[in-house]
Amino acid sequence: MAALWILATVGAVTLARLAVGAVADEVTVRSVDPLTPSAVNEALAAQFTTTTTGEPGATTSTTAAPPPPRSSTTAPKPPASTPATGPSTSTTTTPAVTATSTYTAEGGTITVRFSCGTTVELVSASPNAGFQMDIKNAGPEEVDVEFESDDHDSRIRARCADGQPRPEITEDSSDED
Repeated sequence: MAALWILATVGAVTLARLAVGAVADEVTVRSVDPLTPSAVNEALAAQFTTTTTGEPGATTSTTAAPPPPRSSTTAPKPPASTPATGPSTSTTTTPAVTATSTYTAEGGTITVRFSCGTTVELVSASPNAGFQMDIKNAGPEEVDVEFESDDHDSRIRARCADGQPRPEITEDSSDED
């Protein structure tokens, strides 16, 4: 009787393992090989190329270089376009600059997400010790945060101008005795 019970248990466990393995094969994400550096460069170059046809048979291509890698405090400049020659015309739509930047003043720190051409959005704001924070505007046209203490005011404003992030930090100390 014990041998029959052990045999039934082993059979049930084996059947369960096979079922779990079959389901796992169906729902498991298969690995994808990473892109080579040249494949990445080709994909980026294709993203910034516009082709326009003017007269029959005349084609002009305008290619803008992809943006450089972004750091946390700077945003890339939009690519320049090459003017078309002859009767064909070419139009390149410059992608909106998208960047997240952190700015620090004496009174505190803010992080802003720029989608220049669309929105400016406050991601986070944090006053330093001894300062009170007043969020005057969290977007979408501009971000404006003021940090105040008894003897100092800091203000950080951020907006987009000419398609580029434009921060402005002002510090004001008042020595009232």
